[in-house]
Amino acid sequence: WIITKEAGQYYHPVISPDGQWVIAHEGADMYLYPVEGSTPRKSLGIGLASSWMPDNRGVLTFRDVSIDGHDVSNSELFYIPIDDLKRQPLTNSIDRAEMWADVSSDGKQVAFSDELSGRIFVANLEF
Repeated sequence: WIITKEAGQYYHPVISPDGQWVIAHEGADMYLYPVEGSTPRKSLGIGLASSWMPDNRGVLTFRDVSIDGHDVSNSELFYIPIDDLKRQPLTNSIDRAEMWADVSSDGKQVAFSDELSGRIFVANLEF
């Protein structure tokens, strides 16, 4: 199937565990597409999606910031539920640049990288 019917350069597709949804990226924007293609895409705003919740209820994303246009100066993790698409912050730190979150198969933990230190963290995931 061709998921992205609109013109554009899409990258980093992330499919939901149940195979019903795909998040595709175009530039800095994220879009939610139904795999069956009967409804239009929905905008998830600016950021990069990295992991679906195992129950398909939402996705973890991050949004990085660069002061000089080259290096990442900050980044935060967010959760976006697919029922209302309202972005919820998961982190808010000045000493880390949280990126590339991945949720455990039971949905209770999240691993993510810190772009500033190069370290990997694991944290409990609670909403």
